[in-house]
Amino acid sequence: MLNVMLDLETMGTGSTAAVVAIGAVKFDPYGKIGETGDPDDREYTDFYMPVDLQSAIDLGSKVDGATVMWWLGQSDEARGRLKEGENIHRVLNEFTIWFGGKSLPTWGNGSAFDCVVLRNAYLATGVYPPWGFRDERCYRTLRVVLPEETYVPPVLAHDALEDAKAQATHLQKLFSKLNLGS
Repeated sequence: MLNVMLDLETMGTGSTAAVVAIGAVKFDPYGKIGETGDPDDREYTDFYMPVDLQSAIDLGSKVDGATVMWWLGQSDEARGRLKEGENIHRVLNEFTIWFGGKSLPTWGNGSAFDCVVLRNAYLATGVYPPWGFRDERCYRTLRVVLPEETYVPPVLAHDALEDAKAQATHLQKLFSKLNLGS
């Protein structure tokens, strides 16, 4: 079954944090990353777009100083991936197109973060997110259930797409270990 792993980079930690990048990958929990399970599906399975910070602020999203200071301590490469962001309205529209026309299980790293923050950004624009609330899933919860199952961090930490890929790969290991069905 096709799933989506979502990862956001933000300039805050609350439910209305300013989104500065959206990364996501479609994956089959028992397949390979980037494979949808349909041999006729030629759809590009990765999504990455940086968001113009000012457009997120104009939408009512919040920035907090501690997060900005944290970002200043991250690698030049990770910070560089946030440059040249697009207007948040365009990014959300592109994400909706990429996501497709039906709700899919959508995983975030925390029950109160990625899905909630992105849902709030969508609602601030007057648009519903492309997934239904019943399809929201918490990757962090499963990660705690099997702490001995090693998480391999991405080569570039704090890059929304690379983080999403690493989390999806780890989630596949967790599904296999827990025999959660296909």
